Amino acid sequence: MGDAMKRILCAILALCLALSFFASCKKRGEKLLELNYNEEGLLCGEDGVLYKYAPMGYEPVSQGDEYAVLKATLEEKLYVINGIDPKEWITMEYTGAGFVFYNADITLPTLSQMGVETMYVCEEDVNSIAIAVIGGEETEDRDADRKIISTVVSLIDDPEGKNELWPRGDVNESFRLKMYSPDWPAIYYTVTYAACDSGNFIYDKVTQRCVEVGDLLDEYIGEAA
Repeated sequence: MGDAMKRILCAILALCLALSFFASCKKRGEKLLELNYNEEGLLCGEDGVLYKYAPMGYEPVSQGDEYAVLKATLEEKLYVINGIDPKEWITMEYTGAGFVFYNADITLPTLSQMGVETMYVCEEDVNSIAIAVIGGEETEDRDADRKIISTVVSLIDDPEGKNELWPRGDVNESFRLKMYSPDWPAIYYTVTYAACDSGNFIYDKVTQRCVEVGDLLDEYIGEAA
């Protein structure tokens, strides 16, 4: 390779490195989108997108990079949900509690409308780690798992079913059940499972319903306990 060609390649490499540096600087210094509440109680910003907040019980599947700042709450940061268009879904910092915001043009699904395919059993204080999984691609008995998930969803989402007392005073241990559907990849629908002296119960924050589930999940809860 001649000296002239070497000089050209070095110049090209230097230019690429310089462009990469300035691009990364721009990304790091990029101003966060400013959001605030409008008169209708919707989040809005200069890009014109309107967001509603989902009730507690809808949780993000992940928390990605900072995306916006909520001016009404001392500039609290809002984040993308990895792999999801932030014009559709964004989330507050998630530490086991917090709000998910969704585009106002989206109709939030009920549990039965989600088409749940997987249910993760998680410890109450370890929100990102599934101790047991019901359904999903690696299940040993997909039909049995689907039946269990369908039964749980039906019990929770049946307005005619018996609504048990909540909170309960005889809880021995509790877990989070995170419901996931590939049709709604941004969110989990999360309910509380409580093993009590008086039986086993699931409480749904969204509908504020508490249902008794008997020994339906004993095999999986036993794995998690």
